Amino acid sequence: MSLAAITGYALPETFSWRPRQVSISTEETAEERQQVVGNPPSSSINVADKLSELVIATINDSGDTAKIESAVMGALSELKRYEAYGRRWDGYFAEPFEQVVLERATEILRVARDVLVKEQFVPILVTTGPASDGSVDIEIRDSKKTLFYTIYPETVIEVTAIKEGAAPVRRMLAFENMALARWLDWLAGKGNIPEEMEDNRPHSR
Repeated sequence: MSLAAITGYALPETFSWRPRQVSISTEETAEERQQVVGNPPSSSINVADKLSELVIATINDSGDTAKIESAVMGALSELKRYEAYGRRWDGYFAEPFEQVVLERATEILRVARDVLVKEQFVPILVTTGPASDGSVDIEIRDSKKTLFYTIYPETVIEVTAIKEGAAPVRRMLAFENMALARWLDWLAGKGNIPEEMEDNRPHSR
């Protein structure tokens, strides 16, 4: 007689006699988790330190950049005023400034801004000056060096480099961004005065 006949109960056909598999993986204890959180790997600390240094450097660079841009913007505002100068703006015989002069002066300031920001070199002065002969000066000054760009209605630019204790050095050159930028490198201490500059050339004004 079968077990089902005696008990009235039959085993399910899908019943498995295999023993239960017990997982042998261990879970982290609360103490272990706390230890991991409280003691991060040394590499994480190094990354955090580097990140902090980068943030500090960026803040410093941004501060210098802001000073440079503020100085250049002030000079650009001066050029904007010159657009409104009419005839005899000096009270004598001055003519209005030609648009090409103001455009070149604006481009020189843009080049100056790019070079100064790249070098993170903050000049003590960036300013402009109008002249009754129709030219415009751009002056960029450091504590011991001064750089003048004089823009005439003609196609040439006069560059004047002045170093404390030395005679002024002047040169007439064509309007070309890379040539103009070389003088800014000199001002920022990144190069010498180009050899083609002529010493003590009389100023035409």
